[in-house]
Amino acid sequence: MMIQSDRGQILENQDDIKLYAKEYFSAHWSSKMSQIEDLPPDILPKRITEEMAAELIKPFSEQEIELVVCSLPKNKAPGPDGYPDEFYQKFWNLLKQDICQAMAHFHEKTELPMAWGSTHIALIPKVANPKTFKDYRPILSKLNTKFCQSC
Repeated sequence: MMIQSDRGQILENQDDIKLYAKEYFSAHWSSKMSQIEDLPPDILPKRITEEMAAELIKPFSEQEIELVVCSLPKNKAPGPDGYPDEFYQKFWNLLKQDICQAMAHFHEKTELPMAWGSTHIALIPKVANPKTFKDYRPILSKLNTKFCQSC
């Protein structure tokens, strides 16, 4: 395989292509977080009650996490971990302690295990003879979106 960089350089070495792919997709698909803490506190009106706020910050219950796992779509491609959603559903009784501990750690420390943040990218050619990464359509698969977006 060979790929042409944005600077016109032809890359044929697999390690060079991997490095450039990481650089290219990080630049094109990353987002910068804005610093809301820097805003004056009175600029945003309060829209939730104290009770609602308390509900939002309470730890996830095992029942909530199980509900998310049970509602994951079936017959979909496996995530980066290689397991389809049905695996988590079928073996929930064996996996629930580890998954619940990971989610509790996330809630307490606001960080997920590093592997949960990894993304796999499959490149589907958009043209007959792709030469640059612009000639490919990236298909992303992220493990953490399975659980975190639903909880």
